[in-house]
Amino acid sequence: MKLEGKRALITGADSGIGWATAILFAQAGADVAITYNTDAAGIAETAARVEAAGRRALVIQDDVGDPASVSKRR
Repeated sequence: MKLEGKRALITGADSGIGWATAILFAQAGADVAITYNTDAAGIAETAARVEAAGRRALVIQDDVGDPASVSKRR
């Protein structure tokens, strides 16, 4: 549990490398905040896998490539 007590923010975790990273971080003990743009089904699967590893998943829908979208979160 190398990441026990840690938190990670992973962008684009609805598929591919981001999906795998979120799951591996959770398996290593981290709670994971995961962002996605449009794939609600994919992010739901990612969150379920993080929670199945016994960790918390915070899901955030946002377009991190759009400065206006990101700046509204401040």
